[in-house]
Amino acid sequence: MRQSLNGLSRLRQLDDGWDGESAKALTDGACVTAISVLVALAIPAPPSAQLVPLQDGGVQIEWHAHGNDIEVGPIGGAHVFIVASDGAIFLDQELPPPLLHTAIPVLKRHLMRIACLCCDTL
Repeated sequence: MRQSLNGLSRLRQLDDGWDGESAKALTDGACVTAISVLVALAIPAPPSAQLVPLQDGGVQIEWHAHGNDIEVGPIGGAHVFIVASDGAIFLDQELPPPLLHTAIPVLKRHLMRIACLCCDTL
């Protein structure tokens, strides 16, 4: 969790044009939603999340295990993409800010399963 929040803090320091072209700086709405999601998804021994800035001022939170991610838009809505362990797409949906938290329990359970699978391979 600390690593993800530190990563978000570093991304927050990017200025407009961080990509050498027209990318926007991370917005307050994207930061608030990303922090809320990361805190809500806090589990013991979570799989590592990577945070990637998006050109529109949003941020992508991704877990490399099975290609799961949440793309947080600049105003706080998100696109949630969850893949089951068999490769089937479990959830691929755009969620406005008020509905995003309805997907959190599902994503949290999924991340807990990923964490257990990762532990089994060690």
